[in-house]
Amino acid sequence: MSGEPRAVGLPPQGPGRRQSAICPILGGSVVVPRNKEVSMPIPITALYLAIFALFSGVLAFPAGKMRGQTGISVGDGGNPDLALAMRRHGNFVEYVPMLMIMFAALELNGASAGLLHGLGLALLVARVCHALGLKKDDMSSPLRGVGAGGTLLITVVAAGVLAWQFIQA
Repeated sequence: MSGEPRAVGLPPQGPGRRQSAICPILGGSVVVPRNKEVSMPIPITALYLAIFALFSGVLAFPAGKMRGQTGISVGDGGNPDLALAMRRHGNFVEYVPMLMIMFAALELNGASAGLLHGLGLALLVARVCHALGLKKDDMSSPLRGVGAGGTLLITVVAAGVLAWQFIQA
């Protein structure tokens, strides 16, 4: 190994590997694969985790912004707009993390890319619909129904496939 610095705990340099630029966030260098010798074990789940992490931030931002504007640091302080922003994000984090765990299990158990992308895209549509349809005084919003129903359907399908994978194992 050359005298180049490397991050602690990462494998040494060798054939097929190269050192990336210094990463200030991690405080050191990051070793990245040069070729396809090293692959991600659950790339489809990783893709949807990235998408949903960004979407979670989009949903969290309005609540944080309103907290700064109103000075309400905990709870909704009786502010209906803040309560709505909190519920949009809260509902998302009540359902999506479990589904991402289910996606990872499906992918690790050999589910097809088509099934995973179908469920992932359907979940994205469902969660966008739910966020747009969640209104202060409207329980009958069609978008809210599509979002809630779609999320439930995706959960049932994923659970069913996981159960089937277990039975077949």
